[in-house]
Amino acid sequence: MSNEERWHEWRGGACPVDPDTIVEVRVRYGQLRIATGRLLHWSHDLYNAHGAEDIMAYRVAESPGR
Repeated sequence: MSNEERWHEWRGGACPVDPDTIVEVRVRYGQLRIATGRLLHWSHDLYNAHGAEDIMAYRVAESPGR
């Protein structure tokens, strides 16, 4: 498994990937989402539906230019 395919734990902060990178994320209550980095809310905000959208882990699905 390449470094891009593995899950990376996330504790909030600025987007860690190129904004055009397609990533798969696991949010606080277990749902999986796929979107480009720019469309996701990377910082943790417990005031937004009690943190339901907080990203707990991510992995790269497709890098720009691939």
